[in-house]
Amino acid sequence: QLVAQLRSRGLLPEGRALYFIGDTLHDAEVATEFGATPLLVDHGHQTAERLAATGCRVAESLPAAVRVVI
Repeated sequence: QLVAQLRSRGLLPEGRALYFIGDTLHDAEVATEFGATPLLVDHGHQTAERLAATGCRVAESLPAAVRVVI
């Protein structure tokens, strides 16, 4: 519903992904639950290997994650 509301208000154009950046497996679950694309950062609470096991994209740092988004 969140993504649909953002799109209907013109805040998230069609074809543009909504990213949820986080550093835990739970963040990936939350992102998926509300229709966002999970983007996980390796410098957090869980290892890159555990994050990669989700199948989500994993960035090596927050600046690298931001470069993905923009």
